[in-house]
Amino acid sequence: MLGGLRVHHAGRTVERFQTQKTGALLAYLALNLGKAQAREHLAELLWPDGDPTAVRNRLNQAISSLRRQLHLPEMEGAFILVADHHTLGVNPQLVATDVDEFLRAVRAAETAPARSEKLRALREAVALYRGEFLAGYYEDWALSHRLQFGDLYSRALESLVRMYSKSGEPDQAIEFQGKRLQHDPLDARMHVEMMDLYLRADRPSSALRQFEELGRLFRQSDEPIPAEAVQLRKRAEKDAKAAPATMLPKATAKPDSAPPATTLGVAAPTSRLPVVPNSFFGRESELAQLAEWLGSGARLITLLGVGGSGKTRLALEAAHRAAADFDGQAYFVAFGNRETADTFWLEVASAIQPNAGADGLELARLQGRCLLVLDNLEHLDVAEPIARLLAECPQAVVLATSRAPLQVEGERQLAIPPLALPELPGDGRLQPLAENETVALFVARAQAARPDFQLTERTAASIVGLCLRLEGLPLAIELAAGWARALTPNQMLEQVSERYDLLVSRRKDIPARHRTMRAALEGSFRLLEKDQQEGFVRLSLLDGGFSREDVLAVCPEDGLDELLSVLAERGMVVQEGVRYRMLETLQRFCDDFCSPALEAEVRWAIAERSLALARDPGILADWARELDGFYPNVLGSLRWLDAQGDRDRALELASRLGPYWETRGRIAEGRHALERLEPGPESPLALGALGRLTWLSGEYEAGAAQLEASLAKVEEEDGGPLALLPRYHLAVEFHRQGRFSDAARLLNVNLEAAQEVGDYASMASSWRAVGNARLEEGDNEGAREAYRSGLASAKLAADDDQVAASLTNLANLALLEGKLEAARSWLDEAVKRLQDVDHRWHGAMVHLIRARLARAEKDPEAMGRELLTAWRLAPHEAIVAWRVYLLIGVLFSDSGDAKAAAKALGFWDQIMAAQGRGVHRLELVAYEEARAKTLAALGRDAFSELEEVGRTLSPGDLIAQLEAFTARLAANA
Repeated sequence: MLGGLRVHHAGRTVERFQTQKTGALLAYLALNLGKAQAREHLAELLWPDGDPTAVRNRLNQAISSLRRQLHLPEMEGAFILVADHHTLGVNPQLVATDVDEFLRAVRAAETAPARSEKLRALREAVALYRGEFLAGYYEDWALSHRLQFGDLYSRALESLVRMYSKSGEPDQAIEFQGKRLQHDPLDARMHVEMMDLYLRADRPSSALRQFEELGRLFRQSDEPIPAEAVQLRKRAEKDAKAAPATMLPKATAKPDSAPPATTLGVAAPTSRLPVVPNSFFGRESELAQLAEWLGSGARLITLLGVGGSGKTRLALEAAHRAAADFDGQAYFVAFGNRETADTFWLEVASAIQPNAGADGLELARLQGRCLLVLDNLEHLDVAEPIARLLAECPQAVVLATSRAPLQVEGERQLAIPPLALPELPGDGRLQPLAENETVALFVARAQAARPDFQLTERTAASIVGLCLRLEGLPLAIELAAGWARALTPNQMLEQVSERYDLLVSRRKDIPARHRTMRAALEGSFRLLEKDQQEGFVRLSLLDGGFSREDVLAVCPEDGLDELLSVLAERGMVVQEGVRYRMLETLQRFCDDFCSPALEAEVRWAIAERSLALARDPGILADWARELDGFYPNVLGSLRWLDAQGDRDRALELASRLGPYWETRGRIAEGRHALERLEPGPESPLALGALGRLTWLSGEYEAGAAQLEASLAKVEEEDGGPLALLPRYHLAVEFHRQGRFSDAARLLNVNLEAAQEVGDYASMASSWRAVGNARLEEGDNEGAREAYRSGLASAKLAADDDQVAASLTNLANLALLEGKLEAARSWLDEAVKRLQDVDHRWHGAMVHLIRARLARAEKDPEAMGRELLTAWRLAPHEAIVAWRVYLLIGVLFSDSGDAKAAAKALGFWDQIMAAQGRGVHRLELVAYEEARAKTLAALGRDAFSELEEVGRTLSPGDLIAQLEAFTARLAANA
């Protein structure tokens, strides 16, 4: 409450309340901590002349508003307001105040037995006094406290100055005498005492500057300067060195500047950084870097970033934190509204000393260690004056903000990225979300518009969506939050998604360049050279991230590296290792600068790049990784080719992406893209890819029909190697149906054809399918031989994915034979092989076998963890999902939770009835055992009832039960 009313609560700061009376109510309760106040007394105190009924309503509204602000959903059971029908108070167990701490320190100083303890207590009290009690509030009860605490602060400062002066420590005394002058700048006696302290500290120049400050004070009052001050000035002049003050170039006077003063450099010993009224969030790594540079001798630091990235706010935060290291000599100079650099020296001078002289600037103050924050320099040619300033003032440090480097020798550049984006917690907890810097910024700025705005369970998803949509750009976040008075977070999200002009501020106290997001971005765009502007627009048509090779597809190579370097250093693209990314906000801005002809040219180029990547898959893992970064553009190319009527190339691209969609767990996405193109037998490869994805989705009959049509057409055209994939996929479906002889026939044809062309990867997959069929028929030795042949072929293909799949089959066989150590060894090796492959459903199958191994080892917690991992890797692949659902029922049954087991088994039964059970003799053994055990435990009626309940569950419901079950086991371990 000292220096204004602020509540620091749950990692945030509340500075605004629904009304000033609401804030005053909280302050009064906090001032009387732990004392319940009668509601009638509070009403009369705050609204002394109001109608009793209206006053009660106002009090109730204020209490409700404070509850919304202070009783956060994530702070379960932490009730800060303690109320009943008659009284109101705040919980002293949960609330501390700076007033209490200040008074405690003052009392400790009064009773301290030793000088060191007294000094420590006085310094603590002075540090706690950040300003007048409840500054900005004018309640009668607050005014008397304001005078009382101000008087205690003055006496504490006076005691410190006296004690340090007596002990011969004038430098320490000067620190606190300066605070006395800030508290009461019109007291001439204090100026005289400061001059005396400066002289005792051998600082005659500072004493002279203090005299000039005193002189200006008395010129305004038309009173004579105290004789003691004149005597001290003569003594200071005698002691001062005769070295002339450094003179910097004459400044061009502003047309509206005040009459020149005599000299510059007579400012009070405090920084002239603007006080920022709102809280700062995040940027800890950037602040740490700036602190390191400022403390290690850096002379010029430039913060670089696109308009709206928060450069100015970060610079001010860093400067405020560093000001003490510069003895308070920190100054802020804004150049945003200046069209030329002609007034550079006058701007600097005016920041250090308001109404500074225009006929010649004596920057004596810059001869000491000082920090200059120079803001918005990108449009000015200031390299020469900054270089000269640094040369003439060897202890001056410049912290600049710009959208482009200043190109001055010794310049250190720090690119400012967007704020860290939030993730919606899966467990519903709000505290981690509230601590995210982007969310915290949005909530704080929204509270400035509507004081009782809060992050709640109901608004969390919309707030996260809005922060993601605005990509962590501070200006965009602040502009959107400004609409909190009129719109809910969900309405804001809808509006921003539909029309970007929502991001406009109605405030007039911010620069015009920051009143709209477009204005902020346009300033950065206009600073680019003409050819760089076109290159930037071309890049805006690339979705997601892009590499230099990707950029070569849409931009000429000449000047490309310079373009990427310029855009990265100015924050217009984000560099992530060897790749780049452009914010969607900037992409949308570029739409207005992209002609239809330019867009068509770039879209065709992106399509060519997509086809080139898809035509040369090489080793699947490397190919998939390369496609990952370009994938959004590949999807866009599919849509573009289809829209332009280039059906042949669209079908070719889609068919070649089939293995990628399968590997990366994008089954539904790939299937949707292929179905939109409606491939028929005339496009057998695309139809085969669609059949495979349809089959993996669990629609076996439809997938098999598409595979058969594809295979027939390929074989008709003597496709050779092109028939390998659809033939293998169809054999797997015949196996599922129990048509083992038909599956064996197709697989034998495949093995011969693959061996003939040296396709060892196809041989490996075919051998695995042969082994699976032999295993179902009870031929373990035949299965082992086939799996080992598959492993040998996979190794010849140097394909880690195929090697891992073969190892998984061997592990499953070992597990069925009770060879647990062998199974674990095979599985561990499979996991290693898959680390760099990221084949989602192959990886999921490894974890499924590990879940069976955990069951064999009677470790239900490990089994639960493995099942969760398997499902999260491939939730949409039916080949994985039904096995996970089956083993969940088995796990619940093994653990004795018959009710949960009955529901899980009912869910599995309904899933399999919808997609077709198929023949899985070995895997269904566990189902039959679990069903029989659960039926015996519950009885037929209860089992049937719970089984029916299970048939109504969703996959998410069942997985949530598994998560809760596994968490309980972990907690009890």
